[in-house]
Amino acid sequence: MPDQQKDSAWNFDPTKRELVRTSFAKIALVPDVGAMFYDRLFSIDPSLRSLFRDDIVQTGRLLMTVVSVAIDNLDQMERILPAIRNLGRRQSWIRRRSH
Repeated sequence: MPDQQKDSAWNFDPTKRELVRTSFAKIALVPDVGAMFYDRLFSIDPSLRSLFRDDIVQTGRLLMTVVSVAIDNLDQMERILPAIRNLGRRQSWIRRRSH
């Protein structure tokens, strides 16, 4: 799918953007919610744990930071989509390398 088509998925209307922001604000208050995400992910698929060599609490905090930046920029996703795509490509490379 061309990038332009994929980008249209990020064009939320103002009501949806506000819903995403208020929902994220609620979960962001939970201490170490990012680590909780990874704990749940690994309980669903334990084989994924081997892809993460770092401290999961720290990795969870990084995840929350990245998601927070994306949510803060819902009005201007074109500014951060290249960085998000590069992060995805990098993670994909890491997964391929570890197998």
